Amino acid sequence: MTGLFDSANGVLGRRLFTTTWVPVVGFGALVGVLVLSATGWAGAQRAWTGLSGDLRALAITLFIVATVVLAQLLDIARPGLIRLYEGYGVAQPFAEWRKKRLDDKSLRDLRPWALPTKDAMMPTRFGNIIRAAEQQARRYGMDAATAWPRLYVTLPEAFTNHFSTAASAVDLTVTISFLGVMFAVGGGVFALALLPWYAFVGCVAGGALVGWLGYCAAVRAAFGYGELVRAAFDVHRWLLLDAMGLARPTSIGAEREQWRQLHQLWQRGVPDAEQDHLLGFPKDKGVPGK
Repeated sequence: MTGLFDSANGVLGRRLFTTTWVPVVGFGALVGVLVLSATGWAGAQRAWTGLSGDLRALAITLFIVATVVLAQLLDIARPGLIRLYEGYGVAQPFAEWRKKRLDDKSLRDLRPWALPTKDAMMPTRFGNIIRAAEQQARRYGMDAATAWPRLYVTLPEAFTNHFSTAASAVDLTVTISFLGVMFAVGGGVFALALLPWYAFVGCVAGGALVGWLGYCAAVRAAFGYGELVRAAFDVHRWLLLDAMGLARPTSIGAEREQWRQLHQLWQRGVPDAEQDHLLGFPKDKGVPGK
């Protein structure tokens, strides 16, 4: 078993190993239990003991390859899963009802930035935590979606280490929740067709419970992730200006205008007409001796 984990860890890397492969193996083990419960444990044990050492090694290798491929595919699909958990794609009438339910006037009065603005509310708690953190950039005139990929590469290593841990927690909890739901659906259908009724109830109830607990854990993980996103914009945003060789602003108004023009440059290719000076390029001091 140690060799199995070492092989997968070497192929996938630490983060993908812990956030994706391990949950996939657990999911596969539960599916295996269902299948063996339907086909018979005694027959499966006899078949396994009857295999030669080479065939057993081949079976283990195929299991590793299959779970590694599934982990890679799930990792590719995870951004879409996270968007789904944020509430994108929810039916409009239900989404509007949920947004009204999740809006909290007392929280807005106490901490206005704890929730997204009303026009940006999402239909899930998870989505509102992430959206509110992204809107932190608006305080400075920044657009988070445009600025974040550029800012992240300038962040200090100590910060990115903490951020990677927080992001891994979000990835892990969303993965566990999703696999729980998949087991409730897929395992429930399999058990309904081939196993006693109580197996069907156990699959659906157990999978749904794991899915719900995983979502609750994802909400908690999103708080830590969101606070680090806020901190990146609050504390380190000027590192991006330094990396581009641009002058730092001298007032909050000047900063907002500078970021606004930079976003115009990034998104449209040019700043607003006659607003080039707001980008913060160093002034030409001339050639010494002239």
